[in-house]
Amino acid sequence: MLIAAALDDAECAIWNRWRTIWDMAVLLELHDEAEAERCAPLTTPLRGVNNRKFRTFEVDLQQTIRLLPYLSDNALVHYRKRHYRAKTTSASCSNMA
Repeated sequence: MLIAAALDDAECAIWNRWRTIWDMAVLLELHDEAEAERCAPLTTPLRGVNNRKFRTFEVDLQQTIRLLPYLSDNALVHYRKRHYRAKTTSASCSNMA
């Protein structure tokens, strides 16, 4: 697992490269929009949203909804014991609240 908040851009790129060389599946953990934008160039297809803020441990369940535009269209979102496809979830955010 790569935790975007704990790595700078160079470290993210290095670990992403090693993931490719070793042919490993790696989960990239995102906490906010800034991390999602910063990590957009990375090729790892597995991205997870942590609703707990990395530095304060405050929980914000709306974080998943805010980060939906940064997930791939075929992402599977697990939210409150239900599964949603990211492509269609953006249009049905009211169902998730």
